[in-house]
Amino acid sequence: SDPVPRQVGEGERMMADLTRRLAKADAEDFELDKSSDYGTGSAVGVRNYILAKVLLGCYEAVMGHEFIVGGQTPESCAYVMKLFKRFTSLKATLNDKSATKNTKKRVKGAPKAKPLSAVPVNSVVQLDCANEILEFLYTDGRASQQAGRSAVREDGGFVKYVVAGILEQLHKLVSDRSAHLATTFGLCGHIARVIFHEFLASRTNEFNPNSQAPTTAAAAAAKKEKGKSIFTAAVECFYLTVQIVCEHYPAKIEEFLKDVIVRECDGSDDQLKSTMHALENFIGHFITDKIPLNKEAAYLIDCISLLSKLDESAAATHLTPWLDKVCKEQPIDDAHLARSVVRMRLGFERRAGRFDMVASVHQMKAIAADSFSLYGRLNPDALGEQEEEEEADPVLLIMNEKT
Repeated sequence: SDPVPRQVGEGERMMADLTRRLAKADAEDFELDKSSDYGTGSAVGVRNYILAKVLLGCYEAVMGHEFIVGGQTPESCAYVMKLFKRFTSLKATLNDKSATKNTKKRVKGAPKAKPLSAVPVNSVVQLDCANEILEFLYTDGRASQQAGRSAVREDGGFVKYVVAGILEQLHKLVSDRSAHLATTFGLCGHIARVIFHEFLASRTNEFNPNSQAPTTAAAAAAKKEKGKSIFTAAVECFYLTVQIVCEHYPAKIEEFLKDVIVRECDGSDDQLKSTMHALENFIGHFITDKIPLNKEAAYLIDCISLLSKLDESAAATHLTPWLDKVCKEQPIDDAHLARSVVRMRLGFERRAGRFDMVASVHQMKAIAADSFSLYGRLNPDALGEQEEEEEADPVLLIMNEKT
């Protein structure tokens, strides 16, 4: 008889037993608790630190395995949440102990230790697994999965953990071309689709008004917390997927835009124009919100900048009027966002060689005039005896004391 099925079955039983044991056992059962020493200055501390790191990795691996093979049933999701509770508790203990040790030994004037992110460094979370969990959380599935989905999605910490895991893996793909797999393009498409429809579009209620995502994504965006909110991290993930596809899969960008991002937007045959128009709408909502989402708007501006390079002349023609309007009418008080908008606006003109056009000259003169009205002459001593300073009314609201 073939031994492979028997060995696979034995492996599955071992994993199921490990899942139950880890979900039931406390950190104290591994001699790891809040009173333990995790410092690297002693043999005991090094041993506890290494064991804690190994246990954190085991929690992550078993959570991913249980989610994939468990069928996302209520029972399987309950195991995942128990494991996640163990994971966060141990990570918090390790974080607190590490921060305490670093604070005690910190040299005067040295920077303070930064807290760990939602996902530990060198996490074993894989992009395909995190993507599958993200799709489970924000897409309609089988009726049998609804109870488990509701329980998991109500835990904001778990949602942030998943999004942070995706963010970490996408950063690795941006910086390391060798990390790309045959499935990378497809995974980027799946992630972008979920974030576009369930975070971006749902927040503005434009393309998916019936989605339930605002109960989690929008609330997380408005919630003040340490580090990035779930919404901010999700928008950064969206930007990174666009960056990866534009830089590494340029021949597939039309497929990416048509089938993943804007398949339900405005029915336009021009996918590039349709995509940029959708992003413009999102940015308009973000910068005029009661609490402006400047970081998120900046990420989308960067997305538009990447996409505009695919068709310089068409993009510049389409985007120039919108950017001129933003510069003139939006009192943006975030320097980074304002710089991105103005830089992209002038960049279109520079790349297209259109500095001799009246619109370009007017835009540049407006920026110069507003700078003069805010700060005066760079060299006041250059004024002659008969000359007087002329006060100019601001032309562009984007030019202000904060930007």
